[in-house]
Amino acid sequence: MNKILNISCIPHREYLKAYEEAPQKLFIMLKFFPKIGTIKNSNDISFVIVIDTSSSMRDSFQGVQKLDKAIEASHKLIDHPNLSNRDKISIINFDTESNVLLPLTYLDVKGKKIAHEKIEELRNYSGVTFMAKGLYNAYNILNKEETEKVKRIILLTDGQAFDEAECIEISYKLAQINVPIISLGIGEEYNQDLLIHLSDITRGEHYHLSDLNILDDIFRENIEKALKETFTNLKLRVQTVKGVELKRITRIYPSIAEISIEGKEINLGNIQEGDETVFVLEFDIKGLKRPPGRARLIKLNLWASSPNLGLKDMEFPPYEVYINFTTDVNLLSSVNQEVLDYVKQRNLNNIINQATKLVTENPQKATELLNQAKTIAQVTGNTLALTNIEKAITEFKTSGTISINTVKTLRFTTKTKTVKSQYTKTANIGISDNIIKDITGA
Repeated sequence: MNKILNISCIPHREYLKAYEEAPQKLFIMLKFFPKIGTIKNSNDISFVIVIDTSSSMRDSFQGVQKLDKAIEASHKLIDHPNLSNRDKISIINFDTESNVLLPLTYLDVKGKKIAHEKIEELRNYSGVTFMAKGLYNAYNILNKEETEKVKRIILLTDGQAFDEAECIEISYKLAQINVPIISLGIGEEYNQDLLIHLSDITRGEHYHLSDLNILDDIFRENIEKALKETFTNLKLRVQTVKGVELKRITRIYPSIAEISIEGKEINLGNIQEGDETVFVLEFDIKGLKRPPGRARLIKLNLWASSPNLGLKDMEFPPYEVYINFTTDVNLLSSVNQEVLDYVKQRNLNNIINQATKLVTENPQKATELLNQAKTIAQVTGNTLALTNIEKAITEFKTSGTISINTVKTLRFTTKTKTVKSQYTKTANIGISDNIIKDITGA
């Protein structure tokens, strides 16, 4: 498999303090890079479009009825030139109830005709927002597909769900059968925390639609991502020695998602051809009091499926992480900047979440956090996040608050629009553990 997939396993430092009983942090970067052109045939995809048809979707937004724009984008998705007659689509609405307007149907000439007709039927429904009913219908459809198959739910809503607990419950079921939720929120009324949570649980992505004109691009972008998925159902098993504890796993690039670490097998999701997928594993190391020397602390086992290669649950060679314990201060200052760069992007997302929640109750703290976020965005080269942070700071200075749209845009860009690190080498930057904790948020 090394001919088609490069895997890097890199700790943020090679040295830890010897004889140290106090907690020490260790970050490990797992980077996956499927080689371009190694898998010649595109995936067969099963898409389920789950669209909110509650009454508010008929309201005008930017001069266009929201439901009209959703229907228009769905028509374009059906006719996407890269989709073949091997791909399937299902259409589900939700409001007070939910209906499977179209079960999974092949996108041949006949199937496309029926799909276009069913998309138009979305206009016939209205009610209040019971989102979980739509997600349960999607689960029942996709649960019949093979786990390793490439699947997607595109979930679009503009309102507050009346059944949030049920939404979270079904998202865990969807995660078990490897179905990412691509959540799209329109306007200012929807619950962004919920949509982000659903996407995180299923290792999908969240989008805030402040401009309905980008809806077509998002649909097209996610088709292209699905077509490029080389490996699916990527799983990880982490084994540690006594005194080493896994605290957190975050997918950082191409977008941020917090990965559940419960259970012996951790599902990391899917990876695409032609670009990197980067995860950061965070460990606490405490009570070891090791003398100087080299020790194996962590073992990582990975396996995945590849639909195009006809391979299921193939296992990769294990990765063993060795760390040197030392009393040499100069060696302790040596860190891998690429790993820390990705940890900073994780922290940028955390800081934005904190800042936007403190705008009303603690404006001074919110301002401090936004300025910290600005610095991290500059250092990591995330120009889109930087632009939106500066806009928020200016808005806050002028009016004493930040608009809902600015808040949602900020959270969307720092989470979904991360950037690839430009660092590739370890450097001696001569900083202490306390400063490293500050810049990483650990």
